[in-house]
Amino acid sequence: MSKIGDEEIIELHKKGLTDREIASALGVSQSSVNYRRQRLGLKNNYHNKHKKFDEDKFLELYNLGYTDREIAEKMNLTAPAINYRRVKLGLRSNRELPELNAVINLRSRGYTVQQIAEELKVSLTLVKISLEKASV
Repeated sequence: MSKIGDEEIIELHKKGLTDREIASALGVSQSSVNYRRQRLGLKNNYHNKHKKFDEDKFLELYNLGYTDREIAEKMNLTAPAINYRRVKLGLRSNRELPELNAVINLRSRGYTVQQIAEELKVSLTLVKISLEKASV
């Protein structure tokens, strides 16, 4: 491991690099950078790197019927991050169709496709696919 100076760490930290990125740039371990950064009284840049989750964009893609993996690719996030948000919002996976009897029952009670989707917490696309499957 090469010896690094405080100035190098401070300079890279000012540019917004995370401990991992600084370690990579300097050819040292992340734990070494973390230790030195803390000793220098510098805050962790990790949280500065993350953008606020765009829930509107997520819901738009979800309602178009995209899977977690597809949404993750479009939003430049990981599939587990999308899965976490979807579950937290109480939404079912776009990989599984809602129970056909539930869709038919709600439709026969006069619910719109939008209302069925909201009631069953699934995308509009999945409701439409279910209705086509049922020939309703």
